[in-house]
Amino acid sequence: MHTEAAVLARGLLRAASGFEDRLPELFSGEDAITAVRPMLYPASYRPQAWAAASAVPVAQALGGL
Repeated sequence: MHTEAAVLARGLLRAASGFEDRLPELFSGEDAITAVRPMLYPASYRPQAWAAASAVPVAQALGGL
């Protein structure tokens, strides 16, 4: 599922840029085509350890590690 992993990776990178590259544990927004930036849930932590660590399995899925 290399294609799907690439779509996910691009989406995570795009979302991360909306949070100064510090992904929160939870965010929302409109669809990726029309959204200006994702919206942070007020009670979510930023950065969140598991959100930060998600880069490792994504890179593995894309064959980067």
